[in-house]
Amino acid sequence: MIKNVFLISLLIALLMLSSILLVGCNNVEEPAETQKSTEAAATGAPTQKPTEPETENEEKKMDESKFNVFFDQEYVCAFVISDNATGAETAMIKNFGTALAGYIGKRVTLVKESELEGEYKYYVVFGNTSMQESKDAAALLGEREALAKVVGNKLVVVYQNDSATKGILNLVLEAMKKSKPLYVSLAQNYTEEFKALPEISALPKYPSPTRAEMDCGEGSYMTYVEDATLSAYEAYCAQIEAAEFKMLSYRVENDNVFVCFEGANDYIYTYYSAHNKQIRIIVGPIETLVREDNHSYESEKYTPCISSIAQPNQGEGFIIRLPDGRFIVFDGGYNGEDRVYKALRNLGEGKIVVAAWFISHPHGDHFSAFIDYAKAHGSDKSITVEQIIVNFSAPERHTINGSAGEDNSGESVKQIYETAGLYMPDVPVRNAHTGQIMNFDSSSVEILYTIEDLMPKGLPNGNDASMVIRVNTGGQSILLLADTCYASGPILCNLWGDHLKSDMVQVAHHGMYPANKEIYEYAKAEIVLIPGQTSGVKDFVVNSSWKPVYDVIFKYGKDIYICSDNKSVTLELPLTPANNKDEVLAYFASLRK
Repeated sequence: MIKNVFLISLLIALLMLSSILLVGCNNVEEPAETQKSTEAAATGAPTQKPTEPETENEEKKMDESKFNVFFDQEYVCAFVISDNATGAETAMIKNFGTALAGYIGKRVTLVKESELEGEYKYYVVFGNTSMQESKDAAALLGEREALAKVVGNKLVVVYQNDSATKGILNLVLEAMKKSKPLYVSLAQNYTEEFKALPEISALPKYPSPTRAEMDCGEGSYMTYVEDATLSAYEAYCAQIEAAEFKMLSYRVENDNVFVCFEGANDYIYTYYSAHNKQIRIIVGPIETLVREDNHSYESEKYTPCISSIAQPNQGEGFIIRLPDGRFIVFDGGYNGEDRVYKALRNLGEGKIVVAAWFISHPHGDHFSAFIDYAKAHGSDKSITVEQIIVNFSAPERHTINGSAGEDNSGESVKQIYETAGLYMPDVPVRNAHTGQIMNFDSSSVEILYTIEDLMPKGLPNGNDASMVIRVNTGGQSILLLADTCYASGPILCNLWGDHLKSDMVQVAHHGMYPANKEIYEYAKAEIVLIPGQTSGVKDFVVNSSWKPVYDVIFKYGKDIYICSDNKSVTLELPLTPANNKDEVLAYFASLRK
């Protein structure tokens, strides 16, 4: 009897437990369906968003007056490509989708028109589809043109060629990124037009050319031609002018020719290097063009100077004060200690204007201080940074594994762009090109080498990406080599030769492995700046394997300044050499004993 009662009680308990579990399963059923709906949206399938409660926050209500792309963690549109899209076209649209996904945090899936199923609230339509909206928009296009336009519940994107495709997709992406990441939309009257540059195929035909096209990053690309003639180069420049591009500058130096053109949406920067008979043609968005003539500022009433930024180790950063009171920043060095901000405040009073901030290459001992500055002072109204000047090329070019070891600086390139965009959104980031001269009243900055001079060869060493500039101010010239290395050094010398003659030279790579001696033979600089710690440099100065390089440096150098050891060195310009070389070299020798 007791046994039967026990069994009956156990059976009742199991029935009660199963009821509880069943209720629990019913309670989670609706969120599971919501998750399934979210996943369907990410893959391009139609979704049914759960009804919003009447008490929903106003900010989370979809604005029906706009063309909506992404709302509250879900795509509310389909991304449709034509069935006959070319491989290049599809690749560019996929890149667009990847960039948008990176901004929103959710994958974009493209659907061919013939495979489109179900109804969507909105559509983003690329290329030559059979939809009437696509046909009507395409009928408006002229040669090399592209158009993006909201028509009802469709954003129609049409284009004439690959160059136009790339250009219009960049403009659409930037327009979408002006929204909040969770509520991406466009105005119902949104229209964007783009006219591409002449096709790369329009280049003059050479008897046996070697030609390549390369991605230079941030919407820029370059065509490189070998075995070219000056007359063929000039003929191509004439074609560019005939295509209604305005010539902004023309320069001849050491038999090299540099010409810059401006179009409605893009620029073309071209140059012919005489020593190797090569042509480079760089095409980029007009907003990224370095302007050679910068506006006048104030009367020239300041004593110009160059000041190193204090570093704990081999970091490099220089600040140059111009006669009009503005500043040029070159790199910045390591993070920590608020290095650049403190250095600027030590040199200037009141409102400070940085006319240009150059970042030579994406190594942390050169750019990390920029990251710190942007995060801490990017919105500081007492300091104005007028422009950030770089030339990084595409990030993947900086991810290398060669004789110098592994270098994953491609991620650093992305970090620099992202930091500038997030913390200094109103400051333009511009691409400098070899041969450009930026004028700041009586001062100037000359671009002598960028990574583009190395292309199409691979980057053998991350330091070979270093931009080289020369600042002319206060009656003197300062050659800043950053980390110029074994591949870039000879290119620099072959391009410029005796034109490298300068009053001051910064020894490459912190005075350690200081590149090739020919640079210093051409520079003939009487004042030598070494941006490295004494403890690290001393062995290189007297080391037999590097002695031939330093012999040349010190043949011309009368003064030597160690610009690190966690202190700043400030030299007013024009500087008369103090002839301290023998004293400094004796000190180096004593440290090795």
